[in-house]
Amino acid sequence: MKHFLLSVFILQTLISCGQASKNTDEPQIAQGIIVQNGSECPYIDQPRYIINDNSVIYEDCHNRAYLDADAKSIRIPKYDLGGIFAIDKNGVYVKGQFAKTDTTGFKYVGRSPINILWKTATKLYKDTTEVTGADVATFTAVECSNGYYYKDKYSIFYFDKKIEGSDGASVVSESCNNFCYDKNNVYIDGKIAYHKGERLLPVTTLLVKTKSTVYLRNGMKPVAGADVATLKKLSDRYFSIDKKHVYYEDKPTPILPKDFKNVKVWDQVNSAYVTDGKKIYYRDYETVKGIDAGSFGMIPHSDYFFDKNGIYQRHYNEKEVMEYPKFPFTYSVPVTAATATRGDRSAYIAYADQAYDLGNDEVFKNLSPEQITLINANKLSLSKTGNAGDNRINFDYKLFRSGDAIYWDGKNTRADAATFTRVGDYHFKDKNKVYTYSREEGIIALPDIDAATATAFNGFLRDKNFIYSGKTKVISGKGIEMLAVFAGYRKGCGMDNQPGSDYYLFRNDDGYWLVMVSNTVRIRNLGSTPGNDWNKNVPDFEIR
Repeated sequence: MKHFLLSVFILQTLISCGQASKNTDEPQIAQGIIVQNGSECPYIDQPRYIINDNSVIYEDCHNRAYLDADAKSIRIPKYDLGGIFAIDKNGVYVKGQFAKTDTTGFKYVGRSPINILWKTATKLYKDTTEVTGADVATFTAVECSNGYYYKDKYSIFYFDKKIEGSDGASVVSESCNNFCYDKNNVYIDGKIAYHKGERLLPVTTLLVKTKSTVYLRNGMKPVAGADVATLKKLSDRYFSIDKKHVYYEDKPTPILPKDFKNVKVWDQVNSAYVTDGKKIYYRDYETVKGIDAGSFGMIPHSDYFFDKNGIYQRHYNEKEVMEYPKFPFTYSVPVTAATATRGDRSAYIAYADQAYDLGNDEVFKNLSPEQITLINANKLSLSKTGNAGDNRINFDYKLFRSGDAIYWDGKNTRADAATFTRVGDYHFKDKNKVYTYSREEGIIALPDIDAATATAFNGFLRDKNFIYSGKTKVISGKGIEMLAVFAGYRKGCGMDNQPGSDYYLFRNDDGYWLVMVSNTVRIRNLGSTPGNDWNKNVPDFEIR
């Protein structure tokens, strides 16, 4: 009984410290399994490179091919776009096709439904074909998730085609689908745009004009009352002004001409505000009350705004009445664009010597100027678990390093922080142990895996003895090669409780193996030759 209670105490202690321990599970032996495709793809439904010690294989939905790649130097770049790219010492592979090039400065630039744009320090490519005529160093996307336009410091490009006479320096900062404009022209489908025989002139992303008429671009509906001669943009997207009105889209705001000299606009993220120095308007219809118009401004990279008295967000209460709750800083100095900041995609708003954690509703105080700089640069996370000054490194959901400890869900896991690192998709290791990870349980030590030799292996983990899937030992790693991956069952919508699956063909010193990975791991030994009864979808399967 004492031994039992001691064991329970030790287990509870480990759990309370955020780390449990268990031996790896054994796979199920299932000699009857065959590849049962759950998609229209005879191979895997996402492109991927299979990298073995002495071979590299590319797969996508309908293709599988051995590549003439250097297996010793090949790597997947950090931003691989879902299996599109691989790089070796000789060049770049794009969807399995090779471009011989110096890979220094490799960077993904953008894509269309068919083609990929990428570059190195000196060359620009569409798939594996070099694109000439662009300034490579400044070539970048005109920002939009579904846009076709790119630019360098001189010109605008419609994907890889330069638009002659365009001005890259003044291109609108956001362009979507087939529309774009610079200071001189409107471009549709990569060409200078005309309407009823007249060249379209740019105003905003929503308004265009000819010499005689102003139009709402979508539908080309004339904007009644707008003065063509004096209409100009105040912001790229929403605001414009002529001699009579300030417009939000095509709608006049209440601002009077006598106050035009005081007009300021903010057009960022999902927000649009305009002020005449007396009142503040959200878009064209909502008067923002209780906020000082003279000191109004917006926090960069956000929908939050400020005046000299505080930082606010726009919010409907339970009665559907608009409110402007103030962020819970200790306001010691006036709020200005200098004292209130936010870096691009930062998790924090910084004010004076404080920072507000947008995800966890926490305020951190007494921060140094260096810490504020790091917060805005996304190089510092703050945690009340550790010291506010620690450089916090986030590994996964609730899993992070702060100072000299690894935490999960606020608990010290006792893992060795100095050597803790991710190994593949689902494992971590330190100098002593290998861990599997789940969002529900945190990290679980797997002491029968050899930490010294544990490495990622094509979505699995490999040590000197075996390969592993999650917490399950699969097959011997002696002479291991992954030869192919096949899509199994793909979960549907709603109440579909059947787990998804994939199939893998391996070869090791014990022969060929078919492995099915789902909520369990099932293996089938195919013997010294694989035969052809394990996959009826690919009759001519190449093995080297």
